[in-house]
Amino acid sequence: MRTEPNCPRARRSRRFEKHGNRGRKPRGGRSRWSFSDRQNGRGRAIEGLSTRLGTKSGFAAFNIARFFEVTRQIRGLRSMGTSLAEQGLPGTAIRFHKILAAPFAMPVIQPYNEQPAIAVPSQDVAGAALCVRPYKATSEQLQTFVEDTWTEAYRGRMAFPVWTAEYFDWIRSASNASNRCLGVYDQQKLVAVLLGLQSKFQTPNSGFSGGHWSWLSVAKSHRGRGLAKRLDATRVDLEKAARSDLIVSYRFVGSRYSLAERESHLFPLKKFHQRLGFWARPLDGDRLHQWTINRAEGLLSRLVMPVLPAVNWTGSNSGSNGIRLFHHGDLADCARAAATQFRDCVLKVRWDKSSLRQQLMGSPISQTVVAEHQGRVQGFINFHILPFQARTRELVAVVDLICVNQLPARQQRALIRNALGLMRDQGAILALKIRCGDVSAPLMLATNFTPRWPDSSLVLQWTRSVQRIPKRRPIHVLWR
Repeated sequence: MRTEPNCPRARRSRRFEKHGNRGRKPRGGRSRWSFSDRQNGRGRAIEGLSTRLGTKSGFAAFNIARFFEVTRQIRGLRSMGTSLAEQGLPGTAIRFHKILAAPFAMPVIQPYNEQPAIAVPSQDVAGAALCVRPYKATSEQLQTFVEDTWTEAYRGRMAFPVWTAEYFDWIRSASNASNRCLGVYDQQKLVAVLLGLQSKFQTPNSGFSGGHWSWLSVAKSHRGRGLAKRLDATRVDLEKAARSDLIVSYRFVGSRYSLAERESHLFPLKKFHQRLGFWARPLDGDRLHQWTINRAEGLLSRLVMPVLPAVNWTGSNSGSNGIRLFHHGDLADCARAAATQFRDCVLKVRWDKSSLRQQLMGSPISQTVVAEHQGRVQGFINFHILPFQARTRELVAVVDLICVNQLPARQQRALIRNALGLMRDQGAILALKIRCGDVSAPLMLATNFTPRWPDSSLVLQWTRSVQRIPKRRPIHVLWR
């Protein structure tokens, strides 16, 4: 094989050789063959093929060698923003390039350290103008788009929440939330959304601002065009501009049908911190059996439900038994209870009066039950109820906050059971609480919660530099 020694490409040439067994002639004649890239991609030399190998076998050998070469060069690409042809991939000008190079020569979204395209038209693969800009339409339109997108992708395959317009009103009413509602538009048509909330986080060493992002929805007609990456890059730049250090989000990996992102080493600032599951407490075994996709889980819930202790709402507005609904004047006591509950967490949402007011009083969808001890509120539970779609559509209670450390053990259990009774009275068939270590496991087991298999990845995406957060230690984050 001839190469020019002073040519850089010749120095990088790939050689794939196969030798027959020594000492005897291999089948099919002499089996030694090789190929190399010629300078400037003028062609390829396939040498030494036996005359017994026909033209088809020769082309097969060439394609196998080409496959190994392309695979190696793809692994070596440092930028995802250019095609293989722009990287100077040799041999793309030969007559087989339409077969061998075309599947790889597709535009890819720029990496996160590039400037995002906010309200600036950009081109997708098909050439249609797409732009990312703040979402300004109504919550009803947002709810319709998200529900249609998730229903098309997951109905009958896995359970998923059906967020209501009232829920999105609650989320969007938070401070600076309107700046964190992003939409991708094809002409004037909404084709993707990503929403976020401003949050304050605390570690044992420092406090910093951040964002909690979720509700990524991409229309089926525009999947596979890099819109999720484009939205991700945009939110990173938004958080950098707001001097935020952390983006918290989740990736559901508990079903093979999930379209969620999987862990990758391409983005060193994005850490899949740990897998989290839920604490689950069935409230109506018969309806839960009909609702769940997992028949075995539904049957087990139906069999176990009769032996579980009954849960009833025995509280009142007046608090005659110490357990009652939340009043506006309870906010300061609830803030103290939250600070005590989460003091040992290595990463936690830092609740102040403003953020806690939005969480507890921002919408009628958010409900809170409090417990009084020694004349003042010393514990509370906050939850909201949403429809969840599986085989059927049923209501599920999502518990955000359980703050009971200041209460005696007996009153802790009584508060949780009263809250469960209130959820059941409103039609919920199941109560869920993210299992992140911010509530003691013995208390959850004592109130008949069951730990479910970890099926969601908690993703901590840093905007500047990675801060070390110990794994398998208690943290406090909301599930969104």
